[in-house]
Amino acid sequence: MSVRLFVLGVLNQRETHGYQFKELARTWNLDKWADIGYGSIYHALATLEKEGLVQAAGIEQEGGRPPRSIYRITDEGRRVFLALLREACKTSTSPKHPINLALAFILGLPPEERVALLEERLRSLEARHELVEQTRAQLRPLEKTAPAAIATVEHDLGHSAFEIRWTRALIEEVASWGRPDAPSPT
Repeated sequence: MSVRLFVLGVLNQRETHGYQFKELARTWNLDKWADIGYGSIYHALATLEKEGLVQAAGIEQEGGRPPRSIYRITDEGRRVFLALLREACKTSTSPKHPINLALAFILGLPPEERVALLEERLRSLEARHELVEQTRAQLRPLEKTAPAAIATVEHDLGHSAFEIRWTRALIEEVASWGRPDAPSPT
């Protein structure tokens, strides 16, 4: 859904070509916070065109560069965009977290290994948090022109801060958890 929402959202604002999508995605650092790989943009654009949600609006050629197709959103594409946007705005579910399933069975590991694995998770979370903070610093010039991009980074920072706090608290208690008689997720 993310890449479809991105492509349709951009085209809802203006006609553009594929390279401009990639440049905007890089400027916004979408690969870091929106789960959109740069390579997926062209595939999504082709799929949306086959579905009749976008259409070629013309060809652009600058200098000796190859010609580029300019795309526009169709009326049906606009309806789909608005539906995706509304769904994304009201969705409050978070992605599934592998740690939740691991916790159901973590008592099968020795206490010192539980702690070591969670400490490794904590280091990874802290490194990711640092990267998001760097992204926020890089995007600071966009505060007035792209406040939504800043809001998404702030959202990611809040999530990673929570995960760090939660993992630190879990590390403090997980070694003292006893072993169950039978596997039972609680």
